Amino acid sequence: MTFGLEHLGICAKDPAAMVEWYEKHLGTKTVRSIPDRNIFFIITANGVIIEIYPAAQSVDPQKNNVSGIRHIAFEVPDIEEAQRKMIEDGVDIDREIPAPGDTRLVHFRDIEGNLLDLVQRTRPLI
Repeated sequence: MTFGLEHLGICAKDPAAMVEWYEKHLGTKTVRSIPDRNIFFIITANGVIIEIYPAAQSVDPQKNNVSGIRHIAFEVPDIEEAQRKMIEDGVDIDREIPAPGDTRLVHFRDIEGNLLDLVQRTRPLI
């Protein structure tokens, strides 16, 4: 038997605002919503589905080395262009992180403090 990843889930204090932020800054599109439950499914340019749904409680943003799922990496063809646009749009870009080979990696956070990465690779990961 094989298992494939169907979607990722993000709990949000304000799911609608989170969806709007992801659409504006990361180019996602809403593909399904369940309005009476405040649940949204968005899709990235390369077909990854993310579910955004209401959080029962909020927690402080975590560092990248705390146990559990800690970040989502978004692939971009030109990391400098992506950073420039996000900075122009008011997104606080942390810094470029050293990565092996020709990979470039930048950390930033969404509006609720979730850690995200921009990744540019000259060769695919696999």
